[in-house]
Amino acid sequence: MKSFNCALARCAAAAVLASAALITTTVPGQAVALLPGSAVGELTASVEAFVGSEPGGASVLVVRDGVATTAVVGNASSGGDLVTPVTRFRVGSISKMFVAAMVLQLVDEGSIDLDEPLSTYLPDTPLGADVPIRALLRHRSGLANYAYDEDFIVDSFEDPTRVFTPAELLGYLSDAPVTEPDTQFEYANTNYVLLGQLVEAVDGVDLNTALSERITGPLALEATQFEIAGEPVDRRPRRRVVSRRVRR
Repeated sequence: MKSFNCALARCAAAAVLASAALITTTVPGQAVALLPGSAVGELTASVEAFVGSEPGGASVLVVRDGVATTAVVGNASSGGDLVTPVTRFRVGSISKMFVAAMVLQLVDEGSIDLDEPLSTYLPDTPLGADVPIRALLRHRSGLANYAYDEDFIVDSFEDPTRVFTPAELLGYLSDAPVTEPDTQFEYANTNYVLLGQLVEAVDGVDLNTALSERITGPLALEATQFEIAGEPVDRRPRRRVVSRRVRR
């Protein structure tokens, strides 16, 4: 693996498509009432002030006491498509929480043991064969982060619309150094690519089917799914977003 400037790598990791980027909308449920126009105007003004002159836009949904307010600001694409309540956004690493929840559901069902190595369930895995599932979940696997690999960053910027397969992502780490599992915390997207493969192997279905059956279906999150290479996805206007931390 070739090393690369970490600051640039972090920017790239925030901007490029991963193998399973979760996308969703801010459409309120049908049973939720809407606030009067004055409240919508106030929320829209706040969102406009937050976005400012930055490129892109934002879609915000606030639900309080069963009453919803939605505000949309800015453009969803470089072509000038406006953000709407049904514009789909990638939620970045929040997708890891969905994967972790599915792994823990399988643990509760007795299908996965957190202290077993990954190879118990993925005997042909190219990385992390001896890493316990618990260490993958806690970012203590000792595996390198493909997002910091120079070749990955170059490939990502050359084709910003590319959706990588898990095998392609893991392939960037064929010669990556590793440390002993569970010796230190080191955040790595690699861990959750492997955990996604684990869910598919143990559950016997693809990741989107598992997500729908286990989480988004029961919660009626009909517009939320993983964007996976080779799978169809709703192509309504959307763009990648870089979030800014809101101080309270």
